[in-house]
Amino acid sequence: MELNVNYRVEGQGQPLVMIAGLAMNLSGWQPQLAVFKKQYRIITFDNRGIGKSDKPKGPYPPKIMAEDTVQLMDHLNIKEAHILGVSMGGLIAQEIAIRHPARVVKLILVSTWSYQDNYNNGITSAMLEAAKLPIRQGATLLVDASMDKLFNRLFILPTLKVQCKSMKKTRSYRSRRTKRRRYGLRLFKQITID
Repeated sequence: MELNVNYRVEGQGQPLVMIAGLAMNLSGWQPQLAVFKKQYRIITFDNRGIGKSDKPKGPYPPKIMAEDTVQLMDHLNIKEAHILGVSMGGLIAQEIAIRHPARVVKLILVSTWSYQDNYNNGITSAMLEAAKLPIRQGATLLVDASMDKLFNRLFILPTLKVQCKSMKKTRSYRSRRTKRRRYGLRLFKQITID
């Protein structure tokens, strides 16, 4: 099946293919592009089912998405490249390294995992639902649904406890939990922007 993939190429130098995570379109790489395009030819794209790329019936296992990436490299006449994958993109990048090792100059894995299960590292149903929504609405829900996966509890809980102590006391557990989630989202935005 031929897949129409929305992609962008910027910069000069060795190719660096940047594979996005779940519900992330190519514009999510904007902060990194300014730095990376000075040394590399950057290839960013929307994975199947995201942004302006085709959205065929699923499921979309990492193996199929890895083949999509290799086909894009073929289309752009890229024989080998640095492959960078973040989150779900890291799973895709690992599949490329396993199935097409000659195509990978360096493998860069960011905030990813080596296997997928339903509890520790898997994609939750809430995350899949968030991916179906428009990007602005879906991104907020995705962060909320994946807070446990984004931060180690040993990091986030002490931070949240300090923040919650400074908040006015609330009447219900639910409202405290909502404030913690909002603070966690604010903290996540600060970390990703800085």
